[in-house]
Amino acid sequence: MRPRALVALLLVLVVAGLTPLAKASPPDPTWVAGFWDNGDYDDIVLLICATAADLPAPPAPPGATGEILATIEIPKPLPEFVRFYKVAKRRLDDISTSAAAMAIDRDRSGRVRRARFAFGGV
Repeated sequence: MRPRALVALLLVLVVAGLTPLAKASPPDPTWVAGFWDNGDYDDIVLLICATAADLPAPPAPPGATGEILATIEIPKPLPEFVRFYKVAKRRLDDISTSAAAMAIDRDRSGRVRRARFAFGGV
């Protein structure tokens, strides 16, 4: 056999032999302290997580009817003047450093009848 063919055959055999080893899962290393030796109480954590679904539902608060909020109605007319402001590092960033909202209603003479301001920040 030529040396080139021998090297190619050897390479094919090595690749064919290593492929199953790369996909094999190792046995549980019981000699390594930790998860497999039952010395760190991981079995207790797994037991608690497995039985959490079997716990009864918490009691309802007094006067609860079990209703679900299906709709929210916003009364109209909306305020005459509504503005929202946001300060963020980036213009289109959804997280803002500070935010402000203002809603003002005026009567026919121009006096402020009702004003609401909300400020927040992260």
